[in-house]
Amino acid sequence: MIVFLTAFSAFNLSLAYAGLRRALRLGTPEGRAWWASGRLHAIAMFAAWTLPGVCGIATGAAWRLAFSASHWAAPAILAPIAWLLAMGLFFAIVDVAEDGVLDFGRGPKRD
Repeated sequence: MIVFLTAFSAFNLSLAYAGLRRALRLGTPEGRAWWASGRLHAIAMFAAWTLPGVCGIATGAAWRLAFSASHWAAPAILAPIAWLLAMGLFFAIVDVAEDGVLDFGRGPKRD
């Protein structure tokens, strides 16, 4: 279990770093200009800014659960992956609801 927690702790650390870098890039004028939809940009910003916190909380909780011999340590360390899947599903639903096409916030095709 310690090897599993160590490996996923390193994964969560790199995931938190990637989320933070993406959030900083999305906050720049160039990052904002890429999005045709302000709503989808806001969802992407929310997901990117909250991901490091989810990673940190999940990793700390998993280690505490492992040291207390709880069987919930493995699901806790995988919570950031569930968070990414939930945010991706929410993003896709909003994207399709806006223009009927899953185009990742790029907007209608321009000829």
